[in-house]
Amino acid sequence: MKLNEVNPHIRFVRVHKSISNLVVHICYDCRLFFVSKGVLSVECEGKKIELAENSAIYMPPGTEYLLKPLSDDECEVIVFNFDLTNDFAHLSSSLGTANRSNFKPEKILKYDLPEEFSGVISAPLSHYHEPLLKCNEVFLHHTKYYREFASATLKGCLFELLKTATYTPVQKSANKVIEYIHEHFSEADLTNEQIAAVFGYHPYYVSQLMKEATGNTLHHYLLKYRIRMAKNLLITTNYNVADISEKIGFNSVSYFIKTIKTYVGTTPNNYKRKYKDM
Repeated sequence: MKLNEVNPHIRFVRVHKSISNLVVHICYDCRLFFVSKGVLSVECEGKKIELAENSAIYMPPGTEYLLKPLSDDECEVIVFNFDLTNDFAHLSSSLGTANRSNFKPEKILKYDLPEEFSGVISAPLSHYHEPLLKCNEVFLHHTKYYREFASATLKGCLFELLKTATYTPVQKSANKVIEYIHEHFSEADLTNEQIAAVFGYHPYYVSQLMKEATGNTLHHYLLKYRIRMAKNLLITTNYNVADISEKIGFNSVSYFIKTIKTYVGTTPNNYKRKYKDM
């Protein structure tokens, strides 16, 4: 999916004025949290992000997160549950939110997220306060063209969030590394040292840079990206396990199978049987 194909389908919009259930949640579809009042702490991807008033955070499906209000005054948050595509518009009701004990990965809808929206993004968005509140109002009252109005507003918000967030020096540097990984992940000899040398940095520095920007070290980001590509090939192609292992940069088929089982919870063939053509 490319950026110009983004067309949000919103299932749920609500203003929450009380955030007291301090447990780790996992989202089945995309989330946008906009802090319209107070200060909110968000823990996700191994990072703690403090959102001041009029700031927003976007999360892709499958993100684990913990919300904690930090201000003494009431904390008010506008919450959006949505897809980045209209392919599943027939599922109009909220998919809900899980915790670690009842999470069902098969409920996550399968489509290719744009790379730019494959991770958590946060930034201040002060001029979107009133438009996002308006989205909540039209959804509550189902006014004429409410879905179309809210979708257009959210799309603008998402791209403004993306544009604002990528201006940070750390993120801009990390984005160059991420682009390189996405272009070369299939190379079996790709190492931290090789990636760092491309940019003239020490491997430890690049690993810490990635950790700050994505919540994952350089090694784990590369590994998780390869796993994501493997899962996509398993459910969208007829390649066998050995072919997929080679295509995503694994020298050993047995190590590939072991890695998938560790991170996905089942073998590649079982994953393929369960999710292909769903």
